[in-house]
Amino acid sequence: MPKIIYLYSVLLLFISCDFSKQHVPPRKFKWEKVNHENYSFQYPNDWNLIIYNRNVTVNTRKWASFQVIAMTLPDSLDARKVILNSIVQIKNNSELKNRGWEFHGSKEIFKNDRKYVSFNYGLLDPMDTQIEQIAFADGKEKYEAFISYCKNTPAATVKELRKTLSSFTVDTSTTY
Repeated sequence: MPKIIYLYSVLLLFISCDFSKQHVPPRKFKWEKVNHENYSFQYPNDWNLIIYNRNVTVNTRKWASFQVIAMTLPDSLDARKVILNSIVQIKNNSELKNRGWEFHGSKEIFKNDRKYVSFNYGLLDPMDTQIEQIAFADGKEKYEAFISYCKNTPAATVKELRKTLSSFTVDTSTTY
């Protein structure tokens, strides 16, 4: 199910990106904080927020999106190992490389004394689709937040997306 949501998101982004530079008029907005399940983030309040069960999608006005996918894994799987395996698959999968996907890098980051994994990859296509992702694991719980945008996404929107992504935190000791 998460793969379907993810592929659907990338497809929507692919469709929404067009091949010409877009003029984005100045806008006024406030940063709004969302506390959902065991995670939180901030986003511009003029973006479209969609909550579906434990997952959230925030669409910018046209050219990009922010998403959170939260899931409980079966007892046979460890969430951290699943995340690290995903990075290895994106990095080394020849089928993905043949389809134009390129891995840009990964690193561990710390927020509130908790370890997250950050990784970036992109699709070498006419729209130069980019995905930046942060993942957090807590036992069987897996949280992944990512932004997706294309080369024609205005720089200001990419900056806002990155701020939204960097504001993403998980607090498994709190129930919202």
